[in-house]
Amino acid sequence: MKVIDVSLTLSPNMPTYPGDPKPKFTPLQTIGKDGSAFTLLEFGSHAGTHVDAPAHFIKNATTVDAIPLEALVGSAKVFDLTRIKEAITSKDLEKFKIKKGDRILLKTRNSRITPKKKSNKKFVHLTESAAEYLAEKKVLAVGIDCLSIEKFGEKKHSVHKRLLSAGIVIIEGLNLSDAPEGECLLVCLPLKALGLDGAPARTVLIKNPQNKSDHQEAKKSGKSKH
Repeated sequence: MKVIDVSLTLSPNMPTYPGDPKPKFTPLQTIGKDGSAFTLLEFGSHAGTHVDAPAHFIKNATTVDAIPLEALVGSAKVFDLTRIKEAITSKDLEKFKIKKGDRILLKTRNSRITPKKKSNKKFVHLTESAAEYLAEKKVLAVGIDCLSIEKFGEKKHSVHKRLLSAGIVIIEGLNLSDAPEGECLLVCLPLKALGLDGAPARTVLIKNPQNKSDHQEAKKSGKSKH
């Protein structure tokens, strides 16, 4: 089993969505002075790799502590869209075999940019047509490797609203640099923060390193590894 950490590292110098506060770590105790270390953490609910709950844009909707974890834990599909320079449309997604209940992770050129310290306003994002397509397909979750799934400065927030109103959980701020295209196991666990619109999430992908030839050889010899 191979575990790929696709989370951004929370730090005071990490990139944040333009206008959002930087995380702040304040030592309240030190080992040298107090015998143990204790730190006050301050960061926004959408800092780093995080989950958007429906309550982020929809009044009285589900908050992050109430999101069904089945949407965020299970088989997922990584789509390689690194060739796209600006926006992902429905046509870009139609070539993939997307089914009801899928968890979709969109790997773009953002993965080469997002981990850097400086915020980036020109990131690859989803268009309304792509959001509509995913809603029609009834996927469980969609993740992307930038701090917002929507174009910077978009005031109507139509992409967020379409996805969240369809019950699709959004994962933003992924780092998919080392994530190969194809199927994997997704484990994305946002902080269980009562009543919040979103929360940071440690997110990993799990790949089975055993290849098909090994499995076939084991079957032939009658010594399957499963």
